[in-house]
Amino acid sequence: MPDLSIECDNEDSIIAFVDVSILDSTGAEPYRGDVLVRGKKIVSVGEKLSDEVLTSARVFHGDGRTLMSGLGDAHTHFSWTNAGSLDGLATMPVEEHTLFSMRSARTFSKQQVTLTRLCSDHRTDALGFRSRLRLHNVL
Repeated sequence: MPDLSIECDNEDSIIAFVDVSILDSTGAEPYRGDVLVRGKKIVSVGEKLSDEVLTSARVFHGDGRTLMSGLGDAHTHFSWTNAGSLDGLATMPVEEHTLFSMRSARTFSKQQVTLTRLCSDHRTDALGFRSRLRLHNVL
């Protein structure tokens, strides 16, 4: 499978998703259309993109495949080790527990979860955990 990640420090970058079934997370039924991304911002959703725009863009042809917003998990414990009890959580050595938690976060990231609420520290983290994982070479 080709790498379809969008990592871009170039604000002039243009990426077009053409002929996709758009699931916009509003509760509306999916609909066919095009999506345009400039730099790291979605600038157009649904409208057919002009040939002029497409000639300057990196184009992904969806052929009706679904394109959707990132997923969110409202209650996450990256550090939960699947222990059978709360006492069982304390049996894993600290270093191993840290690696376990990082692998758990990586699993969320690979499943395209881009928003989490880490219940252990009561913060909402939009896309930030993915950047921190890259910083520490976990992804």
